[in-house]
Amino acid sequence: LLNVHTMAQSVLRDLVSLPLREDDCLAWFLIYERFVNPQSKWKRHLDVMPQAFHNILYFTEDEINMLQGSNVYYVALQLKQQVASDFGELQRTLLPTTLRLLHADHSADALVRVFTIENYKWALSVIWSRFVSIAIHATAADDDDDTTAAVKSMVPVFDMFNHDPFAQMSHGFDPTTNSFVLRSHQHWPAGSQVYMNYGALPNHKLLTLYGFVLPSNPFDVVELWAPMHEDVPSYDRKLALLTAHGLAEHATSTPFDLYSDSVNDELLASLRIQRLSDTELSQFESGTPHFAFEPIHDDNEKDTLTALIYALQQMLAAFPTAVEDDEAELAARQEGDDEQETGDEASHHVMALHLRVSDKRILHAQIDMLQELLLPVLARLNLASQD
Repeated sequence: LLNVHTMAQSVLRDLVSLPLREDDCLAWFLIYERFVNPQSKWKRHLDVMPQAFHNILYFTEDEINMLQGSNVYYVALQLKQQVASDFGELQRTLLPTTLRLLHADHSADALVRVFTIENYKWALSVIWSRFVSIAIHATAADDDDDTTAAVKSMVPVFDMFNHDPFAQMSHGFDPTTNSFVLRSHQHWPAGSQVYMNYGALPNHKLLTLYGFVLPSNPFDVVELWAPMHEDVPSYDRKLALLTAHGLAEHATSTPFDLYSDSVNDELLASLRIQRLSDTELSQFESGTPHFAFEPIHDDNEKDTLTALIYALQQMLAAFPTAVEDDEAELAARQEGDDEQETGDEASHHVMALHLRVSDKRILHAQIDMLQELLLPVLARLNLASQD
């Protein structure tokens, strides 16, 4: 296994004690093992690694622009900026020590040519897409401690398995045999490809971290942020109610997941609470717990549903194309009618199309479901106004 424990036994051991993120430690070590150390014990495996990846770090500016409207568009811009900033910091903090540790066998110029942002992007991509978190008993690495900790590790061969969200597999480190064990909980016909299950990941995460998408991903979601700003009336009282409903994190930093087959009850509850008047707050603060998971009254429900429908319509409007246009282009590419692009450009374009189509289908489905909920509310309010 390649991880921070094996790095602590290498010529770069002094770097492990520095206050670094685990990913940065591993990325620096990977660059050394892949591009500097000809005697690396992982050389055979590293030699068959892809030289470039298809995750968001490898999208050009034009390709990122194809994601406009999707949350991944903003993730891509922020991630590229963050990676550049992180590498600049590593150049200032790690590179001088690295040059000192390796100066006996390698010139400074040669090392500077290796520890580059392109190789850093490559190393991060390996970590994101091929490393796995393993619970390792600390005594296997540190005799003075007797705890279990999860460390990210490269497991040769295991990292070659492709993803199937329905594969029934499990894996882990077995301290009794000092080996990594992969177990199947399903039958695989002779000659068939064996898959791993990376988890219930939507295409947003698969594209960002792994560099691929699933054409029909059952776990696709659209993330919607609905924070409560601190300047809203009765902020503290509303936050207390959100906390009582288990929704406090959504009021500040955590988005809601929207699927194509159901409305998000937690999202509706949060929006209902945010729209309560002071009088209603006094009524519910000592009332039924979790009351907001059901409609409170028709005026509140109308405000909640119309605001949410409008927000989703605005999200749809942020896309430069309609879902029908994307579906037609995707179908044409799958039939081979569009051969203007080849290689990475074509692959990235197709992934962007899949992502846009999925996002728009989910948004359209959400709007349809919410409008169905809104119609009887409007009918009751209209009837009441006539009385």
